[in-house]
Amino acid sequence: HGHGRYERVDPGLLPPLYLIYDEHASQSSSSYHQELRRRFDAGDRRVRDTMAELAALAAEGRDCLLAGERGRLAGLIDRNFDLRPSLFPLNPRHVRLVELARSAGACANFAGSGGAVVGLYQRHEGWERLEAAVTGTGCRLIRPAVVAFTSS
Repeated sequence: HGHGRYERVDPGLLPPLYLIYDEHASQSSSSYHQELRRRFDAGDRRVRDTMAELAALAAEGRDCLLAGERGRLAGLIDRNFDLRPSLFPLNPRHVRLVELARSAGACANFAGSGGAVVGLYQRHEGWERLEAAVTGTGCRLIRPAVVAFTSS
């Protein structure tokens, strides 16, 4: 409906995923997105250039996923997060979640509305490092179950 291009991919191609969230740090992202839209529509060069780079990262990420290039995909996920401060000041509580994940050797990006991050981890010891990084922080760590949906 004019809001991007969507494509189904084999869920078996997904590398190991994690989600970390802080239920006390959640907040609506609607005002953030409304302000970005306003600036984009006003021709703000920084917003337009950054959004173009984010779109290119998404396209390259798709290619990495299909090619099984997990290391490169992880770098793109990190780059996506690293671009965000050029658009808006970030909530330090949300940035802390990214720092927790990265301290464990995982890549990290916001998962949507504030208070959660998502990323990839290394299969063997990566999960244990994430658990150790999150223990005692008041945050929760989840290993999402990937489910294939079929159209009816």
